[in-house]
Amino acid sequence: GSHTRFHPILPRCSDERAASEILDSKAEVEALTGRPCRHLAFPNGSYGERELRLARRAGYVSARSFDPGWNDSGTDRYRLRAFGVPDDSSVNRLAATLAGLAFAKRPRRADPGRIEHLRRGLRRHGLSGTALIAAAAARKRVFLREAHVWYRLPLGEPTELGLEGLELIRPGNSNPGLLAGLPGGGPLSARRRFEAQGEPWVACLGGEPAFLCWTYPVRAPSIASPDGWLPLPPGTVCVDDVVTVAAFRGRGIAPAALAKIASSLASAGAETLIAKVETQNHSSRRAFEKAGFRAAAEMRLVRVGPRTRVEVSGAPDPLALFLAGELAR
Repeated sequence: GSHTRFHPILPRCSDERAASEILDSKAEVEALTGRPCRHLAFPNGSYGERELRLARRAGYVSARSFDPGWNDSGTDRYRLRAFGVPDDSSVNRLAATLAGLAFAKRPRRADPGRIEHLRRGLRRHGLSGTALIAAAAARKRVFLREAHVWYRLPLGEPTELGLEGLELIRPGNSNPGLLAGLPGGGPLSARRRFEAQGEPWVACLGGEPAFLCWTYPVRAPSIASPDGWLPLPPGTVCVDDVVTVAAFRGRGIAPAALAKIASSLASAGAETLIAKVETQNHSSRRAFEKAGFRAAAEMRLVRVGPRTRVEVSGAPDPLALFLAGELAR
């Protein structure tokens, strides 16, 4: 991309100077790199109608301003928005900016949990990693293509898989320290799941947390649902957010833990356990299948801008029929 030749404030330039800065800089970048220069960033984010005309005439595909806000499919490609971050910003200010809190349309108090979540992300992934994650999340609002397999396990006579020393713990919301040390167990993530009546399950091996998942007895998180939640039939419990700690992978912990969870839920009166797994996540699919789950339906989701299409296919299985009635559109 190009940022002009000498970084002038373009609206203050003469017509000749503005044209040179926008057109000639594109040619110079292409000569230096041997690759097309398709994008322009206006110096200081300053532009006017003349600069927009010049950017189009030069053949740029897009141009970025400093107009604050998010971009979506309806944003003018030559007026892309951005969030400015001063060089002397604190970590709190950077986290608030990445979350969009610093530019909320109405003043509101920043959620301390969300800020801490972002600060933890910055410490774990660094600035560039956090920015990439934020960008990926923003892209999903505009374009998304996903495919999942839904699994079902009737809980008549669940079979436990033996794994010596595996201990199953139901920490509830009284032991945040145990959850905080596990992937997806941070305070903000845990709070959201508890609010949705989710229950965490932790499997320990040799006294060390090795596995975490959440079960939902009333409604399950579902990106395919219009409001993000799938209401569950009575007696059905959904398993979600399954993760095995990296140091314990490949030791059969996930299927053994899932089988223990199924046995415990059956004793409590649950009738069916369901779960969804990304089609390409073969290791997770094998774990569920070893625990006795069977594939019941395939779901494909395509989102382009404000439009979402969901297709559900599968054998005449009760879960497939339920999902088709709730999600297909």
